[in-house]
Amino acid sequence: MVTSPSVTRWEPIVATELSARSIPLPKELVLAVIWVESRGKPGLVNPKSGASGLMQIMPTTLQDFNQRHGTNYTLADMRGESKDAAIKQIRVGVDIIAHYWKKAYQYLSSRLEHVPIDELGRIADLFYVAGPGATRKKLDKLPVPVWAAVKDAYPKWNALPHPTKVFAEPKPWDISSISSWLDGELSKLPIVKDPKQGFAFGVLILMAAYWYMAKGKNK
Repeated sequence: MVTSPSVTRWEPIVATELSARSIPLPKELVLAVIWVESRGKPGLVNPKSGASGLMQIMPTTLQDFNQRHGTNYTLADMRGESKDAAIKQIRVGVDIIAHYWKKAYQYLSSRLEHVPIDELGRIADLFYVAGPGATRKKLDKLPVPVWAAVKDAYPKWNALPHPTKVFAEPKPWDISSISSWLDGELSKLPIVKDPKQGFAFGVLILMAAYWYMAKGKNK
C-alpha cells in the first residue's frame, strides 16, 4: 500500500519534483506508481526487461527523456541506491508520467467527445506500463477507447493489473489546475471525480458502441 513507510519516505521528493515542474498531478498518483513498480526500493532492476529504479524506467524511455530534456541520465543513475540516485529516479519517473498524460489526452480527445479524469488516468497509465505505441495499437481496434472496453477486449493483457492497482484508491484530482496544465483544453470537458462514476461512464459508452455495431451487422 502507498501508506507503507518504504514508499511514503519518498513523498517529500515527489512533491518537490511535481512542484518544480509545475505538474499538477497529485503526489498520491506518483506514490502509487512507486508502490506498484518497486515497493519503494531504489535501484531495483528487472533482469528480463532492464527496467530500473523506483519507477522502473525502461532504457529506451530513459533515452527519450534525455533527448527531450538535453540531459545525460544513465542506467547507473536508475540503478543506484543512494538518495541522490533515488531523486533522479523519481525525477525521470514524474516527467514520464506527465509526458504520457499529455500523450494520452491528445489521443483520447481525438476519439472521444468527453474525457473523464479517471478514464484519462487509466489510459495514461497503460501508456506508462506498456508504452504508447503498443497501447494505441490496441485502442485503435476498439469502437470506443475507454477502460471498460479495454478490459472487455483484452482480459488477458498483462498490462491491465498495473492501472487496476495504481487506481485502487481514489486520487485527489485538482481539476482546475490539470485543466490549465493541459493547455486549457480539459476545462471544456465534463470531468468525473468519482471513480465509480467514471467506470459507469465507460460502461455506458461501451454499451452504446456495441449496440451501434450490432445494428450495423443486422442491416
